[in-house]
Amino acid sequence: MNIGKRERNLKFKEAQISMSILITGGAGFIGSHLAEHLLKRGEKVIVVDNLNDEYAVRFKKRNLQEISRHGRFVFYETDIATRSQLEKILKENAVRCICHLAGSHGIRRSINDPLHCYWSNVLMGTTLIESAAACDVPKLIFASSSAVYGRGEAPFAEADNTDHPNSPFAASKKSIELAMHSAYHTHGLACAGLRFFTVYGERNRPDSTATQLAGAIENGYPIELYGRGNILQDWVYIDDVIDGIARTIDKEFGYEIFNLGSGGPVSMIDIIGCFEHELGRLARRKLLDDEDRRAPDSCWADISQAKDKLGYHPKISVRQGIKKFIGWYKKNR
Repeated sequence: MNIGKRERNLKFKEAQISMSILITGGAGFIGSHLAEHLLKRGEKVIVVDNLNDEYAVRFKKRNLQEISRHGRFVFYETDIATRSQLEKILKENAVRCICHLAGSHGIRRSINDPLHCYWSNVLMGTTLIESAAACDVPKLIFASSSAVYGRGEAPFAEADNTDHPNSPFAASKKSIELAMHSAYHTHGLACAGLRFFTVYGERNRPDSTATQLAGAIENGYPIELYGRGNILQDWVYIDDVIDGIARTIDKEFGYEIFNLGSGGPVSMIDIIGCFEHELGRLARRKLLDDEDRRAPDSCWADISQAKDKLGYHPKISVRQGIKKFIGWYKKNR
């Protein structure tokens, strides 16, 4: 490397230190953990969240309090679908990367209210792209989902066909992946999509699978297990996911898609067994065959691309993760 290039790289790195990372949906489960992680490593963090009532707002406010324990951050309570407000935030703060984690979650919710799903995920995502391009933000990382794979054959790799989404939620995530791909080519905006599998851990949403399972076992509610409990899932602990996001922030790329899962399939029967062990109670299991059209296929990630390009290596096993989650759950019912 010649002296001139070395000096330019140093100046760029010095400039990055004074720039911010903006997190949409930063008061949520994944967003709040990411904000904490970035603050701990000395980043300037901007949290944007409209504090909607998709689940109880008190949980999001509690998450903001948890973030504040790790340093000062800037918080905007606003809706990113309003482009003028979003661009005002971007212009007032030197942003080097946007982590777009906001949006509507859940397959069942999207089936019941597809318009809300498309508005939250596609309209807001497109607004974010155009605002980022207009304000010269160099990098955008966005939350996609394993749902885009539909009813395929696991393990799923990033190159697998995703042209057949089977829910509005999956279709919305596929749509925003395509919009980001277009933004890379039309605006030169570096974009990376992260396909999350079943993320769980402390501060899980009250409507998450982990929280619902814990509540059902504690209260003696029956748990329906399709495929008689033998369907395989990819449960990835929040700390491992945050490590994957942080590695993506630090990576130079044009347009990329990465699976962020554990890479190890676990049956629902075994997952229930871990919950039973930590809660000290047996679940009421309702074993069902898989003929029902709602029954999910087995779903786990091929994470070789994230390993090769990001150095991503999940460390926390399902048994360890559920133990940590239940420890938090018992204190925060």
